Amino acid sequence: MAFALGIRYSVFLLIGSRVQRPWGLLIKNYAEVNELVQRPMKPCGWPGCPNLVRGQRYCEEHAKQKQKNQDERRGSFRQRGYTSNWDKVRKIKLSRDPLCERCESKGKVTAATLVHHRQSLSKGGSLADMDNLMSCCIKCHDEIHREQGDKW
Repeated sequence: MAFALGIRYSVFLLIGSRVQRPWGLLIKNYAEVNELVQRPMKPCGWPGCPNLVRGQRYCEEHAKQKQKNQDERRGSFRQRGYTSNWDKVRKIKLSRDPLCERCESKGKVTAATLVHHRQSLSKGGSLADMDNLMSCCIKCHDEIHREQGDKW
């Protein structure tokens, strides 16, 4: 599938994983194209920070600070009870059900990357009960929490 992408005064044709200029010069990967076509720089989302970032919300310094603040507020995933046993249970669940269960019910095929607790741990759900776990993709996991009104 090919489509044209205008860059300044030249037009590139994207074909599969190759980019070809109309006059025949071949660019072999998208990394080269990304150097030519980049998102505009935006200010860091941290209040008062003058740094400019591309393709992310915070500069490196404030991304670390944001994660640190979040961990202090919520506790790290280990402090919230996700131990090495959870890592094993998660791997078992994803190996048994490698596709997103919610997408499958809609007739889509999407790889699962997360394991969701049907009944949250804060509401008495079990950490390692396979019946309480659901394999899901990031999009469905976010939708589930949005529907429940959770902050995730």
